[in-house]
Amino acid sequence: MGITPEQAEKIREHNRWAHDLGATTYDDKQPYMMPSAVTEFQKDIRYLRSFFPKDSPRVLDLGCGTGFMTLAFAEQLCWVTSVDISSGMLAELRRKIAIEACTTLTASIQIVEEDVDKFLANTDALYDGIVFHSVLHHLPDYLETLKQACRRLLPGGFLYIATDPLNRKMMTPLNRWMARASELEEKWVNASLYRIRYLCERFWANSLPDAIQKAWRMFYASGASQRTPDSETKTKPDISLVEYHDVCGGIDEQEVIAVLKTQGLQILRSEKFCLYRHAWLTGLARSLRCPNVFKIIAHSTSSPIPVGGTYE
Repeated sequence: MGITPEQAEKIREHNRWAHDLGATTYDDKQPYMMPSAVTEFQKDIRYLRSFFPKDSPRVLDLGCGTGFMTLAFAEQLCWVTSVDISSGMLAELRRKIAIEACTTLTASIQIVEEDVDKFLANTDALYDGIVFHSVLHHLPDYLETLKQACRRLLPGGFLYIATDPLNRKMMTPLNRWMARASELEEKWVNASLYRIRYLCERFWANSLPDAIQKAWRMFYASGASQRTPDSETKTKPDISLVEYHDVCGGIDEQEVIAVLKTQGLQILRSEKFCLYRHAWLTGLARSLRCPNVFKIIAHSTSSPIPVGGTYE
């Protein structure tokens, strides 16, 4: 992809930095936490779990973040290895596990703080399933990472990719307009909300009733970005490195599919869908049929697709 080792290290460094900073409010801003999206992902997970009806499959969650997929697979009686570069995100995952207070859940999850590429280069373990959820666009060379991941997949296993941004060059003009509308909403509306919050906390923090302060924090966390006024901080993660491939135009899912096929995987499902940070924008995009993200389910062709493995 034309990325030098120095550039790759910068991408990793800024991703670690950004996700450590935003870990405690990360889930509040993710569109895949909306109930309708959660329902769809749970359906995917049940389908993938049906590949191993009698066993407890070993699943590798690469770039696991705060553990949305990790916990979902663990609840389906899978053994999950959760890998992420951010200590802050993994701390949130540990907090969620502690809240569950379930010995079985705790025992079935192994947490590894490491860069995804370095983990794949150093492990000799094999897995029944490998998950990339909203992570490819953060990786320096996602095609090479996918090749390495496929080599860690057991015969008959699955590979699940979800919620990565579509390549905007492949979008219709209306699709690109929707993506641009989302960017403007993020840039102007949320930045304005931050400045209001910043002023309130700086000048009136001690005078506002606790209930109002709490309501404001909840409102802000529900969708606003973590941008800060330039005068407040001089150093912060570079978004062009954190969201590297999204900023560069998105992920070419056809290129991803081609790589998976060269690694001996069969594509069972490839789907484009709409998922924006706010429900109203997601609803508008769906009505206009303007998808912005994609998912892929692939299966090792060295083993037959399980009978009864269907969506419900």
